[in-house]
Amino acid sequence: MGKKKKHSLAYLNMAGDQGSASDNLGFAIERVGGRVRCQADPKRWDADPENGDIPTVTEAAKMCAGCPVLKQCKAYGESLKPDVGIYGGIIWLDGQALEETK
Repeated sequence: MGKKKKHSLAYLNMAGDQGSASDNLGFAIERVGGRVRCQADPKRWDADPENGDIPTVTEAAKMCAGCPVLKQCKAYGESLKPDVGIYGGIIWLDGQALEETK
């Protein structure tokens, strides 16, 4: 497996490579004064399998529940398709959104 692309929301304002989804999320975070849980503890949202740090799909949704920028963050993740991370309550691994297995 190659080196993973990591995109931390803490550095979102510098990562303009995803166009309007990035801008929308950045502006939304600014509007709430940066008061989003992932900004306080960004490593928790990495969901990096190499560190054994992957929550369940349900846990990821709960981590982001009630976030004031949930919609914008989800759109950003869908635009970015990151190698690893949790965006808008969705876990991304290798550019794919994980779904709950039954």
